[in-house]
Amino acid sequence: MLSKANFPKRAVLATGACLWLAGIWLAGYVATQKDFSFIILTVSVAFGGYALLVFVSPASGWSFALGLLARITLIPAFPMLSDDIYRFYWDGQLALAGISPYSILPEDALRSGVSGVDYTLFSKLNSPSYYTVYPPVAQLYYVIAAGAGSIYGFAIWMKAAIVLTEGLAFGLLIRLAGNNRATTQYGVLYFLNPLVILEGSGNLHFEVVMVAFMALALHYYFDGSQKKSAAYLSVGIGTKLLPVMLMPWFLFSLIGRQRAMFFLVMAIITTAIFWPVWSHGGISGMLHSTDLYFRKFEFNASVYFLLREAGLRLTGYNLIAWIGPILASAVLLTNLRAAASAQGRDRQDFFKYALLSWTVYLMLATTVHPWYVIPLVFLASGTSCRFPVLWSFTAFFSYVHYDPLWASYELWWLLLEYVSVTGLMAYELRIGGQTIHPG
Repeated sequence: MLSKANFPKRAVLATGACLWLAGIWLAGYVATQKDFSFIILTVSVAFGGYALLVFVSPASGWSFALGLLARITLIPAFPMLSDDIYRFYWDGQLALAGISPYSILPEDALRSGVSGVDYTLFSKLNSPSYYTVYPPVAQLYYVIAAGAGSIYGFAIWMKAAIVLTEGLAFGLLIRLAGNNRATTQYGVLYFLNPLVILEGSGNLHFEVVMVAFMALALHYYFDGSQKKSAAYLSVGIGTKLLPVMLMPWFLFSLIGRQRAMFFLVMAIITTAIFWPVWSHGGISGMLHSTDLYFRKFEFNASVYFLLREAGLRLTGYNLIAWIGPILASAVLLTNLRAAASAQGRDRQDFFKYALLSWTVYLMLATTVHPWYVIPLVFLASGTSCRFPVLWSFTAFFSYVHYDPLWASYELWWLLLEYVSVTGLMAYELRIGGQTIHPG
């Protein structure tokens, strides 16, 4: 029987869950990339419910059940906020035809008459002139799902695989770590976050798969199982290259035989994972496309846009080819310094280091799509900082770029996004809010 003492909390939990689910379902099933007004409306509803859930802070079991429910019920919804699915499907079809997606450009594959790809699919690719940049673990998901034979079937299988990966990882974390404050924070702040759900299993961005392996790697690392940690981290790198950013921490925090064993296991497993890229001569194409990310692509940036504007005024040219690599170098130097100067080597120190390094990376990046913030939300779940949670909401402001009715206001929405995030960040740093909760 529901007691009077528990009624307010349960009422808030029920209200939050209803708003949260309603916003996620509407954004997942109805919203389109070019309908900015509807995206902001539905996402605002979802985050309103999410705020109530964070306030109540349900136990890990409840967070797991709610998060899994939202993800499973979005499986039939076709991804409408991103066109990346077409490149995923393209790569999967090439692999099914026995051709490495790392060894051939889409336009060359089209001219060669490769089975499973055609001009209709080619016309929907957002980067038809570049080699694929998606690592082998992600490619494994693509080729398995591509066997469905249609783009919709591919989406269904991909979503199911992503939900299964996230569910198994979070379920294992609950079993291994227990229902303590650390896993509760992870469950509420990360697993229930609308951005994580909508851009992850909703729109098939593999940051959520990468984070699942990262979370397991970090659990085993701080539990003293360095070999298991190195193995899971290698799989995370094989999913998205981004966990490479964490390598300075392990380089400086481990010593002697532990460090040698950790990096030996990582080297063996990572080499095995990336062997398909090396063996088919695709490493140069992949690196070239990755380099173009820093030298050519630009979207929803902060510091870079300021420097670009200054460069245009001084020289009359867009200096991204120079600014991009310079900013990337600044990210690397900041990362190395943060890892080397960490005062301690425990869980709290790691999350302080990782949150700082990943934040600097995103703040100096030339391109920041909404799903790029997903790992930052995960890192925030290990700290008392909440600016990444705010960013997970304001990142949706970048969809103004695709709506012709709102595009002229893009600069104002960009300012609102970054002023609010940097304002909260500055406040939390000023009050020392970057310590993590004890697990």
